[in-house]
Amino acid sequence: MTRSIRILTTLSALLIALLSKPAIAQVTVEVVGGEGSRIPIAVLSFHGDEEAQDEHRIGQVIAADLMRSSALRVLEAPGLGAGVDDKVDHAYFSAAGTDMVVIGKVSKTGSSIKARFALVDIARRTRILEETIVESDFGARHLAHRIADEVHERLTGYPGAFATKICYIARDGHSSEIVIADSDGYNRRVLYETNAPIMSPQWSPDGTRLAYVSFERQRPRIYVHNISTGKRTVVANFRGTNSAPAWSPDGKYLAVTLSKDGGSQIYLIDANGTNNSGRGNPIRLSDSRSRDTEPNFSPQGRHILFTSDRGGTPQIYRIPVDGSSRAKRMTYDGRYNTSPKYSANGDTFAYVRLESGRFSIAMQDMSSGQVTYLTSGRDDRSPVFAPNGKAVLYSTEIKGRGALAAVSTDGSTKWGIATYAHDIRGPSWGPYDSNRVEIPK
Repeated sequence: MTRSIRILTTLSALLIALLSKPAIAQVTVEVVGGEGSRIPIAVLSFHGDEEAQDEHRIGQVIAADLMRSSALRVLEAPGLGAGVDDKVDHAYFSAAGTDMVVIGKVSKTGSSIKARFALVDIARRTRILEETIVESDFGARHLAHRIADEVHERLTGYPGAFATKICYIARDGHSSEIVIADSDGYNRRVLYETNAPIMSPQWSPDGTRLAYVSFERQRPRIYVHNISTGKRTVVANFRGTNSAPAWSPDGKYLAVTLSKDGGSQIYLIDANGTNNSGRGNPIRLSDSRSRDTEPNFSPQGRHILFTSDRGGTPQIYRIPVDGSSRAKRMTYDGRYNTSPKYSANGDTFAYVRLESGRFSIAMQDMSSGQVTYLTSGRDDRSPVFAPNGKAVLYSTEIKGRGALAAVSTDGSTKWGIATYAHDIRGPSWGPYDSNRVEIPK
């Protein structure tokens, strides 16, 4: 990626996952490029939170969240703290070049945590946001993520995605786990574990279900898993390959790759399991002699992006769901482009490109065709957008093992995700509604 200014600065070792097993690595945020347009902000320690472990203190979690925004620049305020009833030292923060300061106070009653917080505009000497949030079900870290989302939206005009969930596949020997965690990798829960390979987990639009491929019976079948109840339904069990599920925006259907008629083609099936016997009547969406796979619905549900080698090399194509026109090729930059994912508003899509033996993540504008190169790793794959469309989560490789990382869509900010030291694959970023889903313990 070419930029007029390129500054690579490791801001801080933010988080070390507090788990029973070692974390894969320290999680760092890297800023690539100038910081002049970022809003300087400081987050002070919240009163009443002193007994919490460092990694779980409200102020520190908020600061770690905001560091991952390409619109904000978090400044250190060592040793400082102010409750919502305290006066803020405007002169101090003005001299330090801080425009905004987050202050707050925490109180706990039983399993409930209440935080009163305020966002202070230093130059205007006024509080531009002041709220009280109570969290009864999901703990202090989730409360902190909610505050970070509120602060972020007030300053940038678009919501954060800190309180959402992610999922991924963790492999350890012959075992595969579907893991659900906070967007920063904390509060990890194993949803499902098996000795068979699992692939391609995808969140439903309402955040209550996951679709994925499992080889539990020695062949690939597509399951839909209700997160809260644990109920699993086989939705595709056809002869040959059943793979690459993708939800329609209304959550009623899945676009999948099937080889039941010879070759791999894209079909539409019922997400409730009407086709689970293999005797249903899927609707065929693509029709070629080549391998068509990796479908992804547009946010409006009218088009599907997919990968096909019909032109001789893997490229990304788009077809209308109603079959009104032929497939249109979308990528021409390079000879190998796969794994397309629409952004939240459908204006862009992320994908994997292979160049000089290296897999990296790129993003293309739907209208102009302009390509932005987001990563330059050796093995970066499986991109998926944050629900606000401002970041892309992907799998990468660290010391020979799969890991998770994310990058802002302007390419300016990159960060790792705290995970166990497993081999990590197939990430998916949940919708906003995923932040309240009950995950069995």
